[in-house]
Amino acid sequence: MNWQQICNENEEFFLGGNWTECGEKDRKALKLPPGLRFLSAGGPDLKMGAVVAEGKAREDGMLTGGLLWADGIGGGVPVRLFFVAPSFSREFLSSLEQIGGRLSPEAVMWREKLYPYFFPVTAGAVSAEPAAFFSGRRPDWDMWSGRCNPVARQHLAVVRAYFDSLAARRVRAVFRRNSIVFAWGDTDIAEAAFTGDKFDLRTKNKGMKNALPTRPGWVDADSRLDEGFRRAVLGALDWLEEKEADGGLPESSALSLKMWHDPGFIGETGTPIPFPLLKKEPGGAQPGDFWYFIGPERLSVYRAVLTRPLECLGEILYYDAVLKENAREISRLTVDAVWDDKIHIVASQRLSKELARHQEYFKEAEHFPLRILPENWRRKGADLNG
Repeated sequence: MNWQQICNENEEFFLGGNWTECGEKDRKALKLPPGLRFLSAGGPDLKMGAVVAEGKAREDGMLTGGLLWADGIGGGVPVRLFFVAPSFSREFLSSLEQIGGRLSPEAVMWREKLYPYFFPVTAGAVSAEPAAFFSGRRPDWDMWSGRCNPVARQHLAVVRAYFDSLAARRVRAVFRRNSIVFAWGDTDIAEAAFTGDKFDLRTKNKGMKNALPTRPGWVDADSRLDEGFRRAVLGALDWLEEKEADGGLPESSALSLKMWHDPGFIGETGTPIPFPLLKKEPGGAQPGDFWYFIGPERLSVYRAVLTRPLECLGEILYYDAVLKENAREISRLTVDAVWDDKIHIVASQRLSKELARHQEYFKEAEHFPLRILPENWRRKGADLNG
């Protein structure tokens, strides 16, 4: 469809004419997400923008694309931004209500075969009982053990005991839909993948630049994991710990280690818990990008912003709406712990000025406290209270 023509032909609805569509070169320069159309119009005192999804779109990607587009065309002047799509979730519409500053967003449903084609919509027009975003707690050892045949169950107990013995080296089990991953920070070092009533065990080396080969593992006649597998796991840990010692870990990996094993460095006194399973993928934001901490009757949520600050803020706005719309479900999953109604942003120092500028898009910036990591946070920790 020719959206430039459509916007110009509906000048009264879109508050102006002379709309132009963003070309491929500018799309790449602004790092706009694919699958969406971006248009602009307006003069020196007011800009208009449109983000169009002709079919089903990932909503957090649409929101972040809108922020990037508004920031790109704004040039310091107010921007009226239209989000145009066949339908919107209540979470997306609620996230728009949290946007302020010089950006005024509006959601518009369009129907190609109806007239008029365009229908403004707000969160209040959508059912007050949205579908639950979370599908429940993650699996645990007991669940996986109960699904195994007797032999596999005994072997799984051996696997568990071995990796439990590595807890002092900061190895933790991460339960996924079809597997148990053994992780060091955000790096997977081994995985038990389940098929039917048994599982296959193998080391993993993604993120280690293939420094170590992958290797299958099995339980031998002495009820021990085979020596080659154990040697490969320990080799991976040695390699990672050496990288940590010489400052060679990626920033996200180093921060993940601290958030899971030393959250006191940001003043957090709660206990980290796994992100609950989702009924649908959130899009660009992945569960590992957020951390949950359970304290006495309260839940704290953190998000790292180490790259792509404006995109991350869009994901945070969307996820904030998801949490608000699913507060009852969250309380059930966290055994009645109450979310503190904030998403704490942990950010690198090099992004602090850019983030402070972009926080103008938050109507209630106090709900998104910004915690800046000092330059020496890897070595000495940090005091980020306040």
